[in-house]
This record gives sequence, structure tokens and C-alpha cells, in this order.
Amino acid sequence: MAAVAPAPGTSPFERKEYNVTNTCEACANCFLSSKTLILEPEEAVLHVQCTPCVDASTRRPYGELGSVDVVHACGCCYSFSSDLTPAQGDNPGGLSPGCGCEGDLVAEIVKELKARMAARGDTGNIIRAEQTLAQVNATREEVQQINAKLDMVINYLNSSSGGQMAQMQQMQVQAQQMQMAVGVPQQMNR
Repeated sequence: MAAVAPAPGTSPFERKEYNVTNTCEACANCFLSSKTLILEPEEAVLHVQCTPCVDASTRRPYGELGSVDVVHACGCCYSFSSDLTPAQGDNPGGLSPGCGCEGDLVAEIVKELKARMAARGDTGNIIRAEQTLAQVNATREEVQQINAKLDMVINYLNSSSGGQMAQMQQMQVQAQQMQMAVGVPQQMNR
């Protein structure tokens, strides 16, 4: 089983921002465009800005990123792809930060995305469900132990005061019989 998940409402991940602007695209747009990848605790956000025309954000929970892959071409060009930047028409999709030779940055981003996908995506949900099931089973065992102890206490109390209870019930029956014999109306039990 994997490491214990953080308490509900908390996340092991901090917010991170990466400048994933492609220098060639920025140059073609007179350096008015930028792309920022923001990794929030629960989702990835791609913020695209091209002043003054475009200011758009795309959000995806980590479980919906699909496959995150490094693309290595021409010996020195690096990019990465996911469902955050899908292929459209002739555009193969993906992000290629800097001049395209940022292999270390691409590797860091891909590593971070995959870690978050494992913890917050489907795999993380399965791990948390397994941990919750283990907690439920442990609680069930504790309740069974408490029930067994309670049964023992009840049995002890019944056996030690059982004779006294039987005597009291017998005395009540005799008293009711005497009242009926004498003609005293019975009181209602409260």
C-alpha cells in the first residue's frame, strides 16, 4: 500500500507556476504573448495571454489530464503533451517552453504533473478509498469488541441480580393476585 494520504481537506502539494511561453511564438506575436502553467493542489491551469486580445485559462483536474508525455525531437527540442493542450488540426498540441531546448524544465514539469496525477487522480482516489476501507474495518472490529464486552457485563448483571429480579417479579404477581382477591382496582403500570 502507498504512503498514508493527508487528512481530508489538506493537500501535500503547493501551488507552483511555470513560465511555458515558447520564445518563437512570443517573437511572432511581438513579445505580447505568454503562457503560464499553474499547478494548484487539485488541478492544473494553463493561462494564455496575448495582450490585448486574448486572456484565457484552461483548467483540468489531475485525473483528467490523460497521459503526460515528453516529446523529444531533432536531438535538442523538448516539449510535453497532455489533455490540457490537445492536438487541434495541424497543431500537434503540447507545450515547448523557452526556445524548445529546455529539457530539464520539461522533465521537472512532467515529473510534477505525474506525481500530482498519481496522488490526486484516479490512482490517488483508489488509494484513499482503500485507506478509508481499512479504517472502516478497524472501526468495525473495535465495535465488535465493545459489543462482546457489553454482552459480558449484561450477562454478569443478569446472573448476579437475576435471583433478586425473579423475587421482585414474583412479589409483584402475588401483590396483584391479592389485590384482585380483595377487589382493589389495579393501578396502571407507568
